[in-house]
This record gives sequence, C-alpha cells and structure tokens, in this order.
Amino acid sequence: MRSKNTKIKDKQIILLERFQAEEKLTVMEIMDLLECNRTSAYNYIKRLEESGYILTKEQIKNKVYYSLNFHENKESDAIQYYPMTADILRKFTIIRELQEGAIKKEELRKHFTVYRQDGLYNGEEQVPLDIKPTQYYKLLNDLIEEGEIVLDQEEQKYYLTGYSIPLQITLNEDDLVNMQIELSTIPAGTPYYEQLKELYISMSLLLGSIDSDTPYIENYLTYGKKMNGFSTVTEQLKKITTYDYKNKVLQITYLSNQSQELTLPIATGMIIYSVEKDKFYLLGEDYSIEDQLARPRYTIIDIAKIIDVHEKMDSHSCFHSQFFESIFDAMFSISIEPPVNVIVEFERVANVERKVKYLQMQRKNASIQVQENKILYTDQVSGLADFANYLRRFGKSARVIEPLLLKEKMRQSVELSLARYEEEHT
Repeated sequence: MRSKNTKIKDKQIILLERFQAEEKLTVMEIMDLLECNRTSAYNYIKRLEESGYILTKEQIKNKVYYSLNFHENKESDAIQYYPMTADILRKFTIIRELQEGAIKKEELRKHFTVYRQDGLYNGEEQVPLDIKPTQYYKLLNDLIEEGEIVLDQEEQKYYLTGYSIPLQITLNEDDLVNMQIELSTIPAGTPYYEQLKELYISMSLLLGSIDSDTPYIENYLTYGKKMNGFSTVTEQLKKITTYDYKNKVLQITYLSNQSQELTLPIATGMIIYSVEKDKFYLLGEDYSIEDQLARPRYTIIDIAKIIDVHEKMDSHSCFHSQFFESIFDAMFSISIEPPVNVIVEFERVANVERKVKYLQMQRKNASIQVQENKILYTDQVSGLADFANYLRRFGKSARVIEPLLLKEKMRQSVELSLARYEEEHT
C-alpha cells in the first residue's frame, strides 16, 4: 500500500511534467489532472515554487492560467530535490545498518542508542540515534510506506529494496570467489543477464581471473588452463544446427568413447552444454530399433566427435519431450540414466552448509532439512557416478543414507584409495 507522502510526490511529478511540456493549466484543470480539491491544487502549485520552480500566472478570457517560466527557470530540467532534514539523516542511518543484509525486527532496534523514557541512552556500543522509541518506529513505518524497506511477515526481518538508495554488498575474499564462480555459470536467459555479466567481469579483474569475455584481454597475461567455452564449439554446433534436428531424424556418424566409428539414426531430444567439461552433448533416441513397442534406447553423443550428419525423411517428437526434460532436471552431469532418489547426511559446519545450500539452489528436485548438527539432503539424481565424485570432495562430512548403489560407489572409492596407499608404501 502506497503512503500518503508517496502519492503526493507522484502527483507533484505529474504536474511538473505537464508544465515542462509547456502546457498552461487552470486550477480546475489541475484539480481534474490530480483528482484533488481546489485547496490541494493550490498546495501542489506552492510545493513546486518551494522546490525552486518559477510559475507564471496570466489571465486569458476571464480564466487564470499557470505555466512554467522557462526563461527564469534556467535549471528547469534539474532533478527535483527535497530539503535535507534530521529525519532524512535518521532514515539513512537505519538504512545503512541494513546494507549488510536482512535483520530481524527485534534485533534491528538493538543496533541503535534509542532514548529511553528517562532520557538516557540505551547501550554504549550502538549507533547513535537521537530519538525516542515511538519516533524510531514511525521512521520505520515511513520507510516501509516509501518503498525503501520491506518487512517479511513470515521471517519477521527487514530487507532493503534498493528503491531509491543503491544496495551495497560487503564481501570477504571467500565470498568474492564463490560469487564469481556462481556468476560464471549464469545462462543468457537469466533476468538482468547483462548487468550480472558486467559484475562478473569486474570480479574477474579483481581476482586476476581473466577470460576472453574480459575487455582489453590483449593487455593481460593468463596462466594455466582457460575454458574457452562457446568460442571453441560454435563450428562444431553447426554440424547439427544446419539441419532440422528438432523435427527430423538425423543419420549421425561419430566416434564412441572406445574410438569406434558408429552410424545411427538419432532423434534429437536435447543439446546440452557442460560447463565443467567445456563440451556440447546431444541427447537423443536411437531410431534404429524396428520394433516400435520395444523399450527405446537413448544415447549421448559428444558433438566434437561427430564425423558426418545426414537428414532423413523420418519425423520425430522427441525434442524437449517430457522424458528429456525430466532427465535434464535430474542429471548431475551428462547422463541418461533413470533418476534415482538419494538421501545424503552432511555435517553442519559453515563451509559444508554453504556448499550444500548452493547445490540445493541449483537442483530442481532437491530439498534440505537443516537440523542442529547435520543437514539432510534429498534429491533425484541421474548419473550416480558423477554424484559420487562430487560427494568425495566432502570426505567424512558426507554420509550416504540411500540408495545402496551410491553407498557401494562411495565404499569402493575408499577401498581403491586405501589400496593405492598400500601399494605406494610397500
């Protein structure tokens, strides 16, 4: 709900815009424009004059018209400003405390030295605020009505909106690295993609992590492996995209993982780019099966290993079908295995908790239950081998509850590590 002060400011801007359009308005026309009474119309005119605008009155055929005096208003295009008051400074003090993040309603008040009823300050290490509790809560309500902060009714926390005061984020080095990693994988369809990309470039410069998207790349020396991403695979994609792969079956000749040359009729279900592997993959259905009632066979093809492609006359309806969409939601890396329900228990320590919460944000079917000393992670995963590789990063901090197959993969990994250790020390 908009506050009375906000509505007044909005109407004042509407009136100013009409005057800046070189319109002449009578008081009756101002009343109709702003849907107000005569007294309020005169008050709006007075507010404009108090803000530094010079208005001219002239009588035309028994009617008085108001207009903006452009000759006197040399700065008529300047942004409207409001006088600095003590309450504005107090509001800024409150907003500054919320710049580090949301704060619970009852905790925010403890940040300030609000006067007590006996006139004494409450606290010594708090931010000075020379007002009594009633005025403090009035300022908070004003900030909510003005759209500067919001109170989440469920969490009972105050959040900044960034409506007219830019949000500021303070990051330590670990936070900066983690945010840069998250921004590096944001797809082009993400809201505010261009702004986030600019932020990513700035963070990369700060961290010395330069890539081909960074401006003036020729001015930097880069060391180690560099993911070139889409720039190196555009030509490979043309092997597929020059054909009607969404509707027609393609006869594809490619090299398997065992370096065997295979030729199969494939109905394309999905084309996926793996950031980790810096490759494009085609997920599709093998149309070489003559028995239409037989269980369909699905395959994955590394597009870089495609040798030849021909378009067939046969049509298909596999592209982004429900099956491939569900596989995509469940796959941990590149996989077409049937999704499996997994439950993993993580130790609740700061670094682990942050990583698990970030993982849950990236996974459509994932959920977590945060308990006192542990985090219970539940998900549907396609590709248990890749998921097991991921879990090994946590060491003893991750314990698989189900399925049994994932438990076996984790146990075999430990046994192989111990075997290698024994070989190296015998």
